[in-house]
Amino acid sequence: MTRSLKALLVAVPDSGWAPGNTIEHAIPSVKRMGAFLESRFSGASVEILDDTGVITKTTLLAKLHGLKLTKDDLFVLVFYGHGIPASPSHPYQAWALTAPKEELTDSDLAGFLRQSNCKDNVVVSACCYGRGLFIPGTERTDGEELSAEEIDLVTTRAPIAFKQYAIDLGRTLKERAPGHFVLISAAAVNKLVLKAVAPELLCRVQKAAERNQRYLGLWLEFRRNRVGGGHFFVDVRPPWRLGRRVLGP
Repeated sequence: MTRSLKALLVAVPDSGWAPGNTIEHAIPSVKRMGAFLESRFSGASVEILDDTGVITKTTLLAKLHGLKLTKDDLFVLVFYGHGIPASPSHPYQAWALTAPKEELTDSDLAGFLRQSNCKDNVVVSACCYGRGLFIPGTERTDGEELSAEEIDLVTTRAPIAFKQYAIDLGRTLKERAPGHFVLISAAAVNKLVLKAVAPELLCRVQKAAERNQRYLGLWLEFRRNRVGGGHFFVDVRPPWRLGRRVLGP
């Protein structure tokens, strides 16, 4: 029996956080992924949200909640655009939206997934610092997790901001614990790298699905290969989800 698919694909080639740094491939790549999902799942509900209109946190969350996910759905959320790193003054990684200073943080997304009835969530985060849902706010620009020494160093420089960050991080991780999700992400370090690796990320996900590959195989593939100076990741919760097939019907 084929499951019901509900998908929201978000393309933000021009964001209020990075004016002038257009990601030309964002909308075409997302449209190709949308067409693939529609062909793979009969009766799929696939919506594409791009920057032909203003995308704010409010509008994006409204779109997400409007999907009315059920526990038996497969939910796919794709974001292709600019990512925002965590810092002492901005202690969350985030997706950059169209309006200036508008963003969807890793904590916002985790909160939505936690509240959702859906038990099969796949998030594809094709942006710089895209791993924030799994490792919130602790990713270096090379895609690796911060060491304890590095965290101590930044915390010492900004104790007030990071005291609150530590509280938020602990709460966020606790909130995410019951969640079921797969996060497929890119960790690029600048716009040139992003333009090279993000389209490749979506292509590899699609090819893995066409081969009926398991997430474990995709994880191993990403561990072996680095693409254009960027890193790809597959993170899952709970761990047994690595045995599921990529975007399996």
